[in-house]
Amino acid sequence: MESNIFKALKMAQDEVLMCRFLADLLDPKGRNKLDTSFLKSFLEVCLQMDCAKLKTLERTCVMTEYLIDNGRRIDIMLQHPQFSIPIEVKINAGDQESQCYDYHFYARNAKLVYLTKSHETKPSLWTMQSKDKGNTLEESAVTCISWKSICTWLEEWRAGQPKSDQNAELLEQVRQYIEAIEWFLSDSKKQSADSSLACTVLETFQEAIDRKAIAETYQLEWLEDSYKSYCSAELKEKKKTDLQRLNFCPGVNYKVKAEGLEFSDSNQEMWFRIEASDDGYLVGGFCLVEKKRENDWMQIKVDDAAMETIKKQFPAFRVIASRSYWWFVWRYSNGKQAVSYDDVPNFKTMNQCAMDLHDPVKRKEFAEETLQIFEEQLLQYLKSPPEL
Repeated sequence: MESNIFKALKMAQDEVLMCRFLADLLDPKGRNKLDTSFLKSFLEVCLQMDCAKLKTLERTCVMTEYLIDNGRRIDIMLQHPQFSIPIEVKINAGDQESQCYDYHFYARNAKLVYLTKSHETKPSLWTMQSKDKGNTLEESAVTCISWKSICTWLEEWRAGQPKSDQNAELLEQVRQYIEAIEWFLSDSKKQSADSSLACTVLETFQEAIDRKAIAETYQLEWLEDSYKSYCSAELKEKKKTDLQRLNFCPGVNYKVKAEGLEFSDSNQEMWFRIEASDDGYLVGGFCLVEKKRENDWMQIKVDDAAMETIKKQFPAFRVIASRSYWWFVWRYSNGKQAVSYDDVPNFKTMNQCAMDLHDPVKRKEFAEETLQIFEEQLLQYLKSPPEL
């Protein structure tokens, strides 16, 4: 059996390292010295660009982790006197807020490229909207391609290369790269979203909260209609184009009952919620909801008035950049907001961390460890006295 350096070093599902290798192949000045033939092939085959109109491709600058405003980094950036192409790469990571919307401003005479495991995967509304939700990027501004199409293109390119001692090493590297891609693609096909496991995990959290008397400590009231998905009115209107977002997000909900906590709208409530989010990852935090009818709640945007109410009630509370506009503050189950995701279960891709939670013992340990993190980084702010 042939060895594979990408798999041996666990690089196959590492977006940064997989991007670096692809970028080096595309770079006319890269260490593989492929001049412009590889780049030209990529532009024509994968992006359907007409390279006959392009001159001096050797002047293309290929960069990885391209730094832009707010500390964000575009995975791969192709810059040429005639075009600029930002490429956002996804293997296991989910969409980030306004990511595609922000990145598309760096495209020139080309589209933003969205590279994911499946050609059927489209950017979510969350990443296509501006942070203030005032603008939404048109789908026509994005070219969606898949890792499978990258595999097909690389196979064809490799088959057309002359077999010689001079390029034997490069061809072997490309073979291993193709194999690594096929490995994580086949691994994904073996796994499918498991909302039933997500609900079982959430029930384990509820049991742990009861066992540790967390609800009593932080004045929380468990809500009987937990484990259902909640969506904003805007998303409900867009359900035909964003159906996948609405079909997940089971969560366990607790109303924050702090005395004196009243929003300008009496129908509004602050919840502590733990959920399997729209991209599958487990998160917890505080969010704002509004009652429409009996047992019918809806996400609403956290506005300045709501934030002022929270800051007055809980002076130590720090509202930070929300994962979606209805959250005051949130954390992944590992206590972070930007992570490699390996240690956060994903109930859509069913990564190893999620698979481990089939074991009742591991599930209980995970819930208790995560709750300790949520107590330290989220719930403790509920104990601060209100301003007089």
